Amino acid sequence: MTNDKGLFFLHIPKTAGQTVHSVLVEQYPEEEFCPARTYAEFSKSSDKNYKLYSGHLNWDFVDHLPQKLITFTVLRDPCERLASYYFYNKKQAESAISNNENVDEHKRVIASTSPDEYFFGQTSEMKRFIYDHYYNFYTFYFSTRRYDGYRNQSGAPESSIIDMALVNLRQIDCVEDVTNLNRVANFLNKEFGWHVSFDGVKVNVGDMPEYESRWSKLLDLFERDIHRNEIYNFVKLDYKLCYRFFGSR
Repeated sequence: MTNDKGLFFLHIPKTAGQTVHSVLVEQYPEEEFCPARTYAEFSKSSDKNYKLYSGHLNWDFVDHLPQKLITFTVLRDPCERLASYYFYNKKQAESAISNNENVDEHKRVIASTSPDEYFFGQTSEMKRFIYDHYYNFYTFYFSTRRYDGYRNQSGAPESSIIDMALVNLRQIDCVEDVTNLNRVANFLNKEFGWHVSFDGVKVNVGDMPEYESRWSKLLDLFERDIHRNEIYNFVKLDYKLCYRFFGSR
């Protein structure tokens, strides 16, 4: 099926994005969706314009495209997202090492350290990487429209960062919680004339049952109470942002 409108799915890690992506790619011919799934794979210098962009991509690249894209994203409880992302990265790193694959510094660190050392014992570039990907990710991603948002805006007042994130969030055509994927399907069906559904579609859901709290499991792994308390700072701004955004609808 060929669609005239362009679509951009802002896939935030561990928000059912693989499930959503698996349905989206079925709506376009392969040559019409961008093969890049991460910001590291994508280059804004590419001279080809696609109908579908779906992945962990910097959002600011759309400024360089001639066509307007319909945009949407899916959010998740900030605590559960952070913990799920941590466990996912740790599992991937441990698997790669056990298979004698070449691994980067981040995989070596997360596979060999406790949550205390991983989140609070790093310095220099590794600390910046962890903060870019975990520290109030929603707030810094939506305020800067980039995955390296923290390092580019960490010195700004918190209130102004949240305000900018809120402005940018409100420019997205559809923003829903992961528990409301049916609303995402309804939006896409109305916008594109599709008949898609996410019912029964589960891709890359992880090992833990859905009803178990990833956050509680992560808290139990911390060895020091001070770190168990400080990890809440990694989601504090995101909760404020979500409260203001969803509370205003």
